[in-house]
Amino acid sequence: AAGPNLTKFTIFDVVPNSPAAKVGIRRGDDLKTINGIPASFFSLEEVIAKFQRKEGKKVRIAIERNNVKLKKELVLEQLI
Repeated sequence: AAGPNLTKFTIFDVVPNSPAAKVGIRRGDDLKTINGIPASFFSLEEVIAKFQRKEGKKVRIAIERNNVKLKKELVLEQLI
Protein backbone atom coordinates (compact mmCIF):
# COMPACT_ATOMS: atom_id res chain seq x y z
CA ALA A 1 0.00 0.00 0.00
CA ALA A 2 1.22 3.50 -0.80
CA GLY A 3 -0.04 7.05 -1.00
CA PRO A 4 -0.91 9.55 1.71
CA ASN A 5 -3.67 7.34 3.17
CA LEU A 6 -2.18 3.99 2.11
CA THR A 7 -4.96 3.56 -0.44
CA LYS A 8 -2.91 2.90 -3.57
CA PHE A 9 -2.26 -0.80 -4.09
CA THR A 10 0.47 -2.08 -6.39
CA ILE A 11 1.07 -5.79 -6.94
CA PHE A 12 4.41 -6.62 -5.36
CA ASP A 13 4.63 -10.32 -6.27
CA VAL A 14 2.56 -13.02 -7.96
CA VAL A 15 2.75 -16.64 -6.80
CA PRO A 16 3.39 -19.01 -9.73
CA ASN A 17 0.29 -21.03 -10.72
CA SER A 18 -1.91 -18.90 -8.43
CA PRO A 19 -5.29 -17.55 -9.59
CA ALA A 20 -3.60 -14.17 -10.17
CA ALA A 21 -0.86 -15.73 -12.31
CA LYS A 22 -3.43 -17.71 -14.29
CA VAL A 23 -5.26 -14.53 -15.37
CA GLY A 24 -2.06 -12.63 -16.20
CA ILE A 25 -1.64 -10.30 -13.24
CA ARG A 26 1.96 -9.07 -13.04
CA ARG A 27 4.29 -7.45 -10.56
CA GLY A 28 3.85 -3.66 -10.80
CA ASP A 29 0.16 -3.75 -11.80
CA ASP A 30 -1.94 -1.18 -9.92
CA LEU A 31 -5.14 -2.52 -8.36
CA LYS A 32 -7.99 -0.13 -9.22
CA THR A 33 -11.25 -1.91 -8.31
CA ILE A 34 -12.40 -5.04 -6.47
CA ASN A 35 -15.86 -6.30 -7.43
CA GLY A 36 -16.62 -2.87 -8.90
CA ILE A 37 -15.63 -0.90 -5.79
CA PRO A 38 -12.60 1.42 -5.97
CA ALA A 39 -9.65 -0.19 -4.20
CA SER A 40 -8.95 3.14 -2.50
CA PHE A 41 -12.08 2.58 -0.36
CA PHE A 42 -10.37 -0.39 1.34
CA SER A 43 -7.58 -0.72 3.87
CA LEU A 44 -4.68 -3.07 3.12
CA GLU A 45 -6.18 -5.61 5.54
CA GLU A 46 -9.53 -5.46 3.74
CA VAL A 47 -7.87 -5.94 0.33
CA ILE A 48 -5.99 -8.99 1.63
CA ALA A 49 -9.21 -10.40 3.10
CA LYS A 50 -10.96 -10.13 -0.30
CA PHE A 51 -8.42 -12.58 -1.72
CA GLN A 52 -8.51 -14.99 1.24
CA ARG A 53 -12.17 -15.88 0.98
CA LYS A 54 -13.76 -19.25 0.31
CA GLU A 55 -12.21 -21.43 -2.41
CA GLY A 56 -14.21 -21.16 -5.64
CA LYS A 57 -15.33 -17.58 -4.92
CA LYS A 58 -15.00 -15.27 -7.92
CA VAL A 59 -13.35 -11.88 -7.50
CA ARG A 60 -13.57 -9.30 -10.29
CA ILE A 61 -10.78 -6.76 -10.38
CA ALA A 62 -9.60 -3.93 -12.57
CA ILE A 63 -5.90 -3.22 -12.80
CA GLU A 64 -3.85 -0.59 -14.58
CA ARG A 65 -0.66 -1.52 -16.41
CA ASN A 66 1.31 1.05 -18.40
CA ASN A 67 -1.68 3.44 -18.34
CA VAL A 68 -3.98 0.73 -19.76
CA LYS A 69 -6.93 -0.48 -17.69
CA LEU A 70 -7.57 -4.23 -17.73
CA LYS A 71 -10.42 -6.24 -16.20
CA LYS A 72 -9.78 -9.69 -14.76
CA GLU A 73 -11.81 -12.33 -12.93
CA LEU A 74 -10.07 -14.65 -10.49
CA VAL A 75 -11.46 -17.85 -9.01
CA LEU A 76 -9.99 -18.23 -5.55
CA GLU A 77 -8.09 -21.41 -4.70
CA GLN A 78 -6.55 -22.88 -1.57
CA LEU A 79 -2.81 -22.58 -2.20
CA ILE A 80 -1.46 -24.01 1.06
